[in-house]
Amino acid sequence: MGILTCGLVLYLLSFVLQVALFRTRLPKNQILTILILYPTVLLFFLVARFSGLFESTPLFNLSLVESIYLSAVFMAVLPNYVVLYGLIEAESPSSLMVLLLEASAEKGLARTAFNDLLTNDLFLWHRVTALEKGGYVLRKGDRYFITPKGIIYMRFWLVPRYLMGRTTYGG
Repeated sequence: MGILTCGLVLYLLSFVLQVALFRTRLPKNQILTILILYPTVLLFFLVARFSGLFESTPLFNLSLVESIYLSAVFMAVLPNYVVLYGLIEAESPSSLMVLLLEASAEKGLARTAFNDLLTNDLFLWHRVTALEKGGYVLRKGDRYFITPKGIIYMRFWLVPRYLMGRTTYGG
């Protein structure tokens, strides 16, 4: 339980630092910044742990084997976060589709709006079809409307954008 708690606390701390850093000054290479920031937080934790800083705190007082295991799991999860971070960046086609659908609200989104946004038809319509089959969007004629289920789903993916203050296209 200590490894799980430490891992969650370290990821939460890393994410809070990332949000603070990105709101203060958005780095040119965001992925590289994440790949430096998160392992640095882990490294500082391990140095603090082995220097005896956490001896009085049983929650963070991990053995050497537990610390190695925590490091391995932490670093194994990091690439997954980096891949999912693409949804936050404006260049992500999925992110642009979600933002467009969210902005359309009750008026719906015309089929041509997707074509104006993305040029790769195979990629685009595969994603739109998946959203439709999942019940996240509803197609009426040539317009797409976001469903209540879709609003919840899309809010989940947009929360990191909002936390970082990135609420506009290209922002």
